[in-house]
Amino acid sequence: MAGANANPNGLYGSDRPSVNSKVLIHSRTVVERKDYVSTGILMHSEGDLLEIEISEYKDFQLGEPVKITIYSPAGIHVLQTTVIGKYEGSIMVLHPPSHQLQFEDKRQSPRVDTKQTGSIHTVVANGNVRYYEEELPFALKNISLQGVGIVFDTKNTFRIGTTLHGSLELGFPLPCELRVVREEYWEEGNYYGAEFIGLSPEHIRNLRAFILKQQIENHAKFRGELLKQREFK
Repeated sequence: MAGANANPNGLYGSDRPSVNSKVLIHSRTVVERKDYVSTGILMHSEGDLLEIEISEYKDFQLGEPVKITIYSPAGIHVLQTTVIGKYEGSIMVLHPPSHQLQFEDKRQSPRVDTKQTGSIHTVVANGNVRYYEEELPFALKNISLQGVGIVFDTKNTFRIGTTLHGSLELGFPLPCELRVVREEYWEEGNYYGAEFIGLSPEHIRNLRAFILKQQIENHAKFRGELLKQREFK
């Protein structure tokens, strides 16, 4: 009988209207590896990360491939993924992009907060090119595979459509070309949302690795703060 189980991607319920990924939270989740099956509860879904509360967390190894089956109110979801983190009482796995696209809040690559920096050396606006002898620094506030949120001091203003040439400092230099698509005024300076233009495959791979690393670090910080709050109660 043809049905959800016949889905070529191995995912259940993917032909249903998309819903918010938060529907997965608190769902019973079965984690399988070779010759071993354990059951837990999915406790966190954000960006490329899924965290599963599971008592046998010590039995899983970082980098180990696993199959997870999520029994959610939106249907059964079967994913082939990899263990990328372990905490006391839980494991963290990658949330495959193909599965993220089933959810209405997962249409774009995840944007993560960060505290990195960068600078620009060339600005192109209305066909006019301006070169800076001393590069203009900016604070990097958030980043995704599509673009960045950056803040300059109030002396530097750019119109929507302006192209910025420079580099991001992500623990390694990432040369980039950015197009301004949004502007806001913050107390600390002028905020701009800008999209990447023409990143090379190598730069995309490096950027993807940085974003995943930042997501893991941000989540670890969140868990640490949550534990502190519980200790004070």
